[in-house]
Amino acid sequence: MDSRAAIIERLERGFQEVQDSERFQDYLSTCARFHNYSAHNTILIWSQHPTATRVAGFHTWRKLGRHVLKGEKGIGILAPRPYRRTEEKDGEEEVIEGCYFKPVHVFDVSQTDGKELPAAPVTELDGSDDGLFASLAAIATGEGIALDRTPNASSANGFYRPGTIWVKPEASPLMATKTLAHELGHHFAGHVSGQCRGEQETIAEAVAYIVLAYVGIDAGSYSFGYLASWSDPKVFRAKLGEIHAAANRIIDGLETYAEAA
Repeated sequence: MDSRAAIIERLERGFQEVQDSERFQDYLSTCARFHNYSAHNTILIWSQHPTATRVAGFHTWRKLGRHVLKGEKGIGILAPRPYRRTEEKDGEEEVIEGCYFKPVHVFDVSQTDGKELPAAPVTELDGSDDGLFASLAAIATGEGIALDRTPNASSANGFYRPGTIWVKPEASPLMATKTLAHELGHHFAGHVSGQCRGEQETIAEAVAYIVLAYVGIDAGSYSFGYLASWSDPKVFRAKLGEIHAAANRIIDGLETYAEAA
């Protein structure tokens, strides 16, 4: 069993190598053209197109070498438009800054045709979880978290909401286990909506990798690429304290359950 420090070092090295690869650079150049959508816009997208996976505006798709299919209906969202104006107050000029939202339309990749888009360098995990899922589920229950595995239209492998973790029922045992560890990472790191999603995903996925590696399961084929798509080594290093703390909570829980068995 590797030490936690050795696992952290391997994790940082692994996703740095992914980021440096030519394939990932191509992927990032494409991702740069896509927006990061707010929670409200995510709900708007889901309510109008539940199976949407990658959305962008008409002109963005054209820049990517794809075109919107004739007759396709756009997905309505709200685009932020910052403003800055000067007002006079008590004889002095005061700069007023704010933001308003303008209705715009985007289209899912399934509504377009054209040049193939590069895929993220992430490989779904397959294989046995060696009973780890049940132990993680017990930790979730002990934290008062309801574990939901009912079918869902979401394209995600899982998600966390305070008090609830959903894990895709079709996922392989190992993928489901990694996902549950990831969502528990969100819980033990105290993540709530409205915070920087990139930082949250970096922490949660690093926690999942560490937890699985600690029990001898290598999730690098998925975690390295996932981390690289959300973050960079500087963010990773800046969040090491939070990553360690959350991972240790889960590992300590696993050891407690193992001793009681």
